[in-house]
Amino acid sequence: SARTQYAKAADRFPDSSVEEDALFKIAECYFFEDKYPDAFEAYEALLVNYKRSKYLDTAVARQFAIGRYWQKRYEKDPENILAPNVVDKTRPFNDLQGSALRAFEKVRLNHPTGSLADDSLMATATANFLRSRYDDADYYYGLVRQEYPGSEHQYQAHVLGIQAKIRRYQGPKYEGTCLVEAKKLIEQTMRQFREMSPEDRQRMQKLHAQVSSNLAMRDLELAEFYSAKGFHGAARNYYNLVLDEFPHTDVAQKA
Repeated sequence: SARTQYAKAADRFPDSSVEEDALFKIAECYFFEDKYPDAFEAYEALLVNYKRSKYLDTAVARQFAIGRYWQKRYEKDPENILAPNVVDKTRPFNDLQGSALRAFEKVRLNHPTGSLADDSLMATATANFLRSRYDDADYYYGLVRQEYPGSEHQYQAHVLGIQAKIRRYQGPKYEGTCLVEAKKLIEQTMRQFREMSPEDRQRMQKLHAQVSSNLAMRDLELAEFYSAKGFHGAARNYYNLVLDEFPHTDVAQKA
């Protein structure tokens, strides 16, 4: 087969443009035969040996396409992570979503300044969000915002980042840093994206009110806790904090 001939050429001419061409052709053969796990590893072998390969853009684009395919297959039919696949040559042996996430990671690591680096981060963030892994989603949305300020995904990275932070919050008896971060991110989003639609701005304002109310409730619970323990000075500080920081919330009326 053509793939066998390319493999022989790669073996005969190591560390040469011939080997580079052959490794790329091997990967392409697998890709167009729809043997995506083999194709992915073949592109990876090319980029490990030739980090600045002339095929870099094409290779990472193929890796991203494979990752997207695996992610979409997983979303359509979530599988048991341990269930082996011995029939479908387009899918890995097991752990379909784990393989998709690895593909996205390799796209970014192989070409961090490439046009798909931010897409791969966004895909990773959203895959985690859809699985309710909000800590991981928050982290990756943050990377999009920080490392790729010119990305077309900036707005969604802000909006979904806010949602990830809000969903990380477990209640007034738990640590509230994620709510403080969500409040700041909402305010930043409304400043940075002044062209957002009136509907989106209204949603942001409602989220801001919701987060403020949750923060106020957390401080009120602390005030009541200290009051019940007889630490009236500490309790008074938290009651005043609610009144000063969140005067327009319903919680402030209780304080």
